[in-house]
Amino acid sequence: MSNFNTTPISKSTKFSEVSGALANLTGVVSVQEIIDTIKQIDNMKTKTLVNMKTNASYDPNDTSVVNLDELYVDMTYQRIIRLQKLINKLKKLSGFDMYSAGVIDVAVRPSEEKFVWDGLRRCIMAGLCGLKNIKASTFTHPMNSSVSECQRQEARYFKSRNADQESMKAEEIFKSEVVYGDPKALELLKLIKNCQLDIEGLNPGGRLFGGFVEVRNNYFMQDNISNEFFVESSRIVRDVYKDETVSGYLLTGLAYLLQKNEDAEQAYSVDEIIESLEKYTSVNPKQTQLIHGRLAGNARGSIAYLIATRALKDKNGLLHSIGLDTETMDVIDAAA
Repeated sequence: MSNFNTTPISKSTKFSEVSGALANLTGVVSVQEIIDTIKQIDNMKTKTLVNMKTNASYDPNDTSVVNLDELYVDMTYQRIIRLQKLINKLKKLSGFDMYSAGVIDVAVRPSEEKFVWDGLRRCIMAGLCGLKNIKASTFTHPMNSSVSECQRQEARYFKSRNADQESMKAEEIFKSEVVYGDPKALELLKLIKNCQLDIEGLNPGGRLFGGFVEVRNNYFMQDNISNEFFVESSRIVRDVYKDETVSGYLLTGLAYLLQKNEDAEQAYSVDEIIESLEKYTSVNPKQTQLIHGRLAGNARGSIAYLIATRALKDKNGLLHSIGLDTETMDVIDAAA
C-alpha cells in the first residue's frame, strides 16, 4: 500500500525526541514498531516499565485474539500519540489490566492488513507490558473497498465511538470528520488552508494555530465572519507575528475588526492597520499581550475593541462600528 510509512519512526533513545516523533506520525504505521520505538528509550525497560504488571493471559488460539505485530494504525484519522500522557496512565494503573481494557476494535481491509481503529493506546500499553497479543472485535471491509473508502468508514466509527468522550479534543474530532467527508468539516478545512494555517497535520505547509473552537464557532455562527476577512487576518497576523503558532482568538478578533472596518464611515486601510500593529508589537511582541482582557462571552468583539484601542488608538469611529455598548467597553477596560 502506497500510504504505508516505511521509514523508521525514530532511532533516538531520548524521550523528548521519540515523543516528538510519535506526536508527528502520519500515514499507516505498524503498532509493533510504535511499541519497539518507545522501548528503545533510555531506562524505559529498566526503570519505567520494570514494575509494570499485567493479569492478561490471552489464548493465541482464540479467534478473537490478534497478534500485536500484525496490527497497523492509520494516523490519517487517529488522535496524536502523546507519550507522556500514555506513560502516566500506565503508571497510574500500575500496568495493563485485561478486564478494564476490554477488547480493541480492528478492521480488516481488502489488502488483508488489520487496522486498529479504536484501542491503539491499549495496544501500546499491552506491548509495553510485554504482551504479544490482545483481544479484539473485528469487522471486514467489503473486498471492493478502496483505501479511501476504508479510511472513511473507520473514521466514522472512530468519531462515533470517541466524540462524546471528554478526553477527545475538538481538533481530533474535526480530523476524523474530515477523513470521513463531513461537509461542514471539509468547508472549514478549505478556509484553514486558504488562511495558510494547519491543524492536526491536515495542512502540513501551514502555520500552526490554537483556539480552533473559537475559529470554528465564529465561522459557522449566524452572524458569521466572511472568508475574505479570515484570510486577510491570517496574512496580517502571520506577517506581524513570527510565533510558531497563530492565536485563533487574535485571528478571529482581527477578522471581525476588518469586517466592521469595511462599514465604518472613516475606515482604515489595511496598510494603516498593519503599521499600527507593527508599532504595537515592537513594544508588546506577544499575541497574548494584545488580546489580554478579552471577554469570554464575546471574544471576537472584545478583541476587535482591544486592537482598535491599543494598536490603532482609534479616533475614526471604528469603535462605534464594532457595536459594543458603553457598559461592555467599561468592563473590557477594567479587565485590561
